[in-house]
Amino acid sequence: MEQAQTFFPIFINLDQKHCILYGGGNIACRRAEGLLRFGAKVTVYAPRIGAGICRLKEEYPQTLLVEQAPYRPGIPEADFVFSCTDDARTDRSVYEECKARGIPVNIASDQQLCDFLFPALAVQEELVVGISSGGKNHKKVRQFSQKLREWMGGCKWK
Repeated sequence: MEQAQTFFPIFINLDQKHCILYGGGNIACRRAEGLLRFGAKVTVYAPRIGAGICRLKEEYPQTLLVEQAPYRPGIPEADFVFSCTDDARTDRSVYEECKARGIPVNIASDQQLCDFLFPALAVQEELVVGISSGGKNHKKVRQFSQKLREWMGGCKWK
């Protein structure tokens, strides 16, 4: 019998780490915002760039690069790669290339294609809380993180 994939919670210093993010919608925006807020340099590739990514580009002009282009094989050098597309073939291609090159990868739509998970975050000054259900119950994570943020004094974070 195959054992379910489990993840160990860990906090990583992202300052100046280069992250590649495929996708330009709401999930990609939440990922990019979290990465940028913690000091990462982020490059977004997407055929369509949503308003949230455009807002982040204005807020983080030195650390967010936006390329309106679809995924193509040949991922640039990166410390971490995230795929938040709505295309299973693109996500699979990103995953396979990252695995072949030894780049840690997170595929938003498929926990089985993740080296690490991206938690819901609640941040208040120096306190940072990451919340995850191991990819099993997004609704429960969303509800719990919302209540936690309220309890923490209304800190706002997705």
